[in-house]
Amino acid sequence: MEYRIIRMTNLFSTSALKREVEREINLLAEEGWDIVSVSFSFTAMLISAAFITIKRSDKDTL
Repeated sequence: MEYRIIRMTNLFSTSALKREVEREINLLAEEGWDIVSVSFSFTAMLISAAFITIKRSDKDTL
């Protein structure tokens, strides 16, 4: 099983970040990745950030 964490940021807008994250998770799902979690936060400089955890089981990569 393979896990990955993807970090995305948007300097200007949390709603723009949300749209970017939605687009990204839809693309990842189409590629066969399972979405484990999505969380939103802020960096130390108050920039909106999102973290997407994805996984793919070994049988999906064969």
